[in-house]
Amino acid sequence: MKVRDVLYLIVKPFLGKKSGSTKAEVISRAMEHGDLKSAAADMTLLADDALEHAVNESKRERAHIQAMAEGGRA
Repeated sequence: MKVRDVLYLIVKPFLGKKSGSTKAEVISRAMEHGDLKSAAADMTLLADDALEHAVNESKRERAHIQAMAEGGRA
């Protein structure tokens, strides 16, 4: 990060408006929020079997990672 950018981040709270985000920050948050809402809506369209499969795969992967972590400690 450039020194100019770091100084701006430090000085920003003391400049101009006392509250609020920059226009870029507002747009970025709006896009992220929209993406999350879209992903949640898409998830409701999945069949129950597909969701169950995803949950089981996640549990299996978590157990595998846990076993690897415990094996590394021994």
